[in-house]
Amino acid sequence: MSTKPSRLHTTAAPAIGGLDDSWILCLQKAVAPVLVNDLLIVNPDDPVGGGAPCPIPGCPRILSYGDFCPVHAQRWARAGHPALTAWDPGEQPEEEAISLGILPLPLRWEITYAISQARTTNDVVRQNLRRTRSMIQALAESGITSLLQHPEHEWPLIRADRDRGQASTHLRSGFLLFAIDELDKLRGTYTRENEFRRDHWRLRRLGFSGEVGGLTLNFGRIQQLWLREVIKKFLRWRVDIGHSASGMHRDLTTLTRMADALTEHAGPDAQPEQFTRDVITRFLTLLAEDGLTATGRSQRVSSARRFMVIARQHDWIPDVPASTAFYTEDAPARTTLPPRALSAIVMAQLENAATLDKLTDPRWRLLFPLLMETGLRINDALHLPQDCVIQDQHHAPYLRYYNRKMKREALVPISTDMAAAITEQAQRVRTQHSPRAVLFPRETCNSDGTQPTCKTVAYQALKTWITKCRIIDDSGAPARISLHQFRHTLGTRLINNDVPQEVVRKILDHDSSAMTAHYARLHDDTVRRHWERARKVDINGTEVAISSDSPLADAEWTKQHLSRATQALPNGYCGLPLQQSCPHANACLTCPVFITTPEFLPQHREQLEMTRGIIERAQQRGQLRLVEMNQHTADNLTKIIGSLEADPGTAESSADDAR
Repeated sequence: MSTKPSRLHTTAAPAIGGLDDSWILCLQKAVAPVLVNDLLIVNPDDPVGGGAPCPIPGCPRILSYGDFCPVHAQRWARAGHPALTAWDPGEQPEEEAISLGILPLPLRWEITYAISQARTTNDVVRQNLRRTRSMIQALAESGITSLLQHPEHEWPLIRADRDRGQASTHLRSGFLLFAIDELDKLRGTYTRENEFRRDHWRLRRLGFSGEVGGLTLNFGRIQQLWLREVIKKFLRWRVDIGHSASGMHRDLTTLTRMADALTEHAGPDAQPEQFTRDVITRFLTLLAEDGLTATGRSQRVSSARRFMVIARQHDWIPDVPASTAFYTEDAPARTTLPPRALSAIVMAQLENAATLDKLTDPRWRLLFPLLMETGLRINDALHLPQDCVIQDQHHAPYLRYYNRKMKREALVPISTDMAAAITEQAQRVRTQHSPRAVLFPRETCNSDGTQPTCKTVAYQALKTWITKCRIIDDSGAPARISLHQFRHTLGTRLINNDVPQEVVRKILDHDSSAMTAHYARLHDDTVRRHWERARKVDINGTEVAISSDSPLADAEWTKQHLSRATQALPNGYCGLPLQQSCPHANACLTCPVFITTPEFLPQHREQLEMTRGIIERAQQRGQLRLVEMNQHTADNLTKIIGSLEADPGTAESSADDAR
């Protein structure tokens, strides 16, 4: 079959709403070089309609379900399935072609143009020959005459393969979305300004890619037209300043609920003058009725308050009463969330070499240990570029990444083994995709590797991994783990290893010390638990008990914590309240409120030896008063050491706990 067109069908296309004759002629001219008698030639390397080539040398066709293309499969079967070395496949068949004649005009030309454009760009959903033919059949049965006939969100259902029982799907997916984008580019309507005029924004048209590119912002539920336009202006401003897609989706959900409150208060045709403080009161009630948590309501109140502030700054709502405003008291207090760090038992299972070896996909084999070691947020990790490892003057490796939450670059130290693993993965994606590929590229519809794997796929991979490895929690039940918990676990580990809080803040790239203090509170509980387990004695060697069940336990711990910080002694701690002054001129070994633990045994022994030396020299000189004063100290030291050494095993364990 010749690849040169003999004649393009020039049957006039029916008039479609919004499509003029000049557009039809432009489209017809664009597809003339590739559409031959309603047939479109496809090659194995075509992203749409292509596939693995037939293994017969010189065959231009695409591999089918068997070992050959359909033509050679039939010939081989008729020959009795001979050995390939002794089989003559015969004359080469004609090139593979897709028949588009069953599609009406201009839909036939639109599909042809989209397929031809897919050959010149990497940003396309790939699909094989069988799926392409099934799509064409479904479009023919749907009665659609043009991809631009309806807005995307109003497209009817089309059945992928009715004979095979495949479920119906909306148009808003895959290759057809790519086709619509390419057609709008040809028409000159693929612009942000054009998208902002719509009541249904497609985020992929506003610069968002990956999994969020499939999200849309639907303003149609806002019944007051003036309020709808103001909210669109607000979210356009959000887009311009680089707000996240998820944040804008939350903003729109919140403001739509506020519009519902206005509708309940004054009806769907409510005017700006009717947007009073009573509407905000009803809005707060709706949030509570929706069953949102205190934190969820606080987030939405903050979003609505931000909208009101920006709208007044830009004079978008001049007729809304000035008393219509949000106040600090409108937001409920946020609930302090409990620590989410994984226990040592769970982490020991996850970090086990045998467990990690069950990660066969190189992406997850790198991603999960990377999150454990660096505490990165999953969104930041998935967008890592190939050149994300740098070294300082001492050749120590660091991971350089973009903090997408704070919108800034950040560095975190990593091990040499992790740096080597990242370098290996970078080489892999560079070979499989392109030099522009990210470190964790999406597997499908991503030939150049610039699109990262979506978070949903990573979460599912984690779930599959922990299920396969039968990871259990402290109670023996199957563990439930999220990727973000690795970040909490790292922060808690660092704090519990006495890493300064400011250093932890730098490593996790927190914007303030408030979040890092969450881990510090956990560390304080850890130190208190060790303090309570340690054996404590006074100057008489009598054990001092501080009950954790006592109502004064927290107060005692606070006092002890302050004493350790402000009145720490070289051989113990002062138990005297901070408001009192010490009446003992001598050292605290003669003080009745002195408390010590086994960790100070070396200092006690050293001081006892020194005290005995002082007593011996004083006796030789006849200084009886000096002997009397130091003998009291020596007696107390003897009692303390004897009591602390009474149970060496317990003493050693207690000393470790106290440290």
